[in-house]
Amino acid sequence: MTTSTLEVGDLLSALGARGIEKQLLRLEGVGRVSVNPVSGSATVMFDPEATSLAAIQAVIRKCGFHCGGEAMPKHLCG
Repeated sequence: MTTSTLEVGDLLSALGARGIEKQLLRLEGVGRVSVNPVSGSATVMFDPEATSLAAIQAVIRKCGFHCGGEAMPKHLCG
């Protein structure tokens, strides 16, 4: 299992976060999901042999939210 934290934009409420969680858990290979509306992030534990980061991002976008990719600490982005 791989864990990745993704930036989720336009996430304004806990209801939106719960909707993303429910949709991601339907994706084959996803084990755990935690979406935080305060930080605007989604932490997803998934099997990379069953699904991909691109598929996870597509589900977030399909829910109507912007997905900025993996969240990286600012000191690693430069």
